[in-house]
Amino acid sequence: MLMSFAASVCALSAVAETRLALVIDQTDYIYPTELPRVVLAASEARAIEAALQDTGFTITRKSNLKGKDLVDALDGFRLEVEAAARRDETIAVVYYTGHGAQHPQSRSSYLLGTDARLRGASDLASYGVAMEDQRNGFSATGATAVVLIFDACRNIPGGSGWKSGTKGIGRVDAATDMLIAYSTSLDDVAKEGVYAPILAEEIRRPGVSVAALFDNVQVRVAEVTGRIQRPWYNSQLYNRVCLAGCAPAASTVVAVSSRPAPTPLAPVSTSRRVGEAFRGVFTSGSGKGPEMVVLPSGSFMMGSPTSEAGRTDDEGPQRTVRIGYEFAVGKYEVTSGQYSACVSAGACPAARDDGYGQQGTRPVTYVSWEEARKYASWLSGQTGQTYRLLTEAEWEYAARAGSDARWSFGGDESRLGAFGWYLSNSSGRTQPVGGKGANAFGLHDLHGNVWEWVEDCYEAGYSEQPLDGSSFTKSSCYYRVIRGGSGDNTPQILRSAYRSRDAPDVRGYFLGFRLARALP
Repeated sequence: MLMSFAASVCALSAVAETRLALVIDQTDYIYPTELPRVVLAASEARAIEAALQDTGFTITRKSNLKGKDLVDALDGFRLEVEAAARRDETIAVVYYTGHGAQHPQSRSSYLLGTDARLRGASDLASYGVAMEDQRNGFSATGATAVVLIFDACRNIPGGSGWKSGTKGIGRVDAATDMLIAYSTSLDDVAKEGVYAPILAEEIRRPGVSVAALFDNVQVRVAEVTGRIQRPWYNSQLYNRVCLAGCAPAASTVVAVSSRPAPTPLAPVSTSRRVGEAFRGVFTSGSGKGPEMVVLPSGSFMMGSPTSEAGRTDDEGPQRTVRIGYEFAVGKYEVTSGQYSACVSAGACPAARDDGYGQQGTRPVTYVSWEEARKYASWLSGQTGQTYRLLTEAEWEYAARAGSDARWSFGGDESRLGAFGWYLSNSSGRTQPVGGKGANAFGLHDLHGNVWEWVEDCYEAGYSEQPLDGSSFTKSSCYYRVIRGGSGDNTPQILRSAYRSRDAPDVRGYFLGFRLARALP
């Protein structure tokens, strides 16, 4: 994996800027039966070194460092960054290519010096450099931006007492003003010679922010490997930083305000295009699934600022969530007519009649979280594709559609009636789906009509939730999250950030759901 810090701060006034990079390759290990030679490490490091030099970085280059020397090199560079940050705006890049491993019990991850032995798992702490310690150290330097890239996901045989089913390196989240990137997905193994050349090309690309750069790397590496290798990164960069200049790119998404907006990517080797609407076809018979819309990958600020009118305490702290994959979302809430097909097949329990005709184009109600998941499972079996509930992060990303205002259309409450069903216009009952305007992603009824179940366990705040769009789960999950508000709620509750909860076996009059679908 690589460790990289690189960026250019875009400011309105001229500010002195220092760019520093540490590039390390670990090629030859002393105990080759335990840690094989990383054949392409030197050439990978040279490619990154050249790209960073081309974009104005002063490079410190190191090769084949034993454990103590690896610590010294990282410590020395960290102190250099800290000293520079006291004088100037400072961008730091560390690129590491070589072996890394995670402890099979603690799941802590380590970079390995060339003298490392792996006779047992305890050797990791003795011979390895803890990645979390490096994250913590660099976060305290005061640098404007730090990017850590770990190209350390090699397949290592290990020694006696070591083999435990773990592979690759585990998750290490970025600190504030930092981005951490891996050359492949969590707990997985990377091929040599794939990630670094693509990263080097993207570093040189002008007009691209660091976060967008790693979005592009994700897509390109996944494409050339047939999605076998899928890079991962986690960003907490709040300054807009670029490696090759911040001139606006033609494909940049315009944000509603100064907060980060989603960064859609061009679709890769799938049969669906971003923005395309489609319906899954049953593998037998003539049935079809709900209409879905393909959403782009991208990032957004989840939650609400403390200044937002109507805010509740569980809508924070705000954090940047980055969804590094395209996926499809139901254009509408699942209707009673669609759900009834599952009931007729004997795979779903009947939904109670809501008194206004539990058929046709009204959203299905009186379905529990458990029953919504049964419908998704049944639909997956009928189509041969994977349908599921949205995660809470995916739901808010879909609802906002690039907006960081109270609602997807902005902050003007007088416009809410054009986009949602709520207390003032619903006549106290559900309404046919799609009767109000769509958001910028082409999705309807995310503000009101019925509450929508999502996959996550409810937690009163975002201190523990993942930052990659995945769901939050825990061993004891008494409540599941519901989102969007209903036709029986006030405008405050229809805000994009508003959260509520219910027990997973509860069935309610204004309680329904919509689906997500994985793309092939």
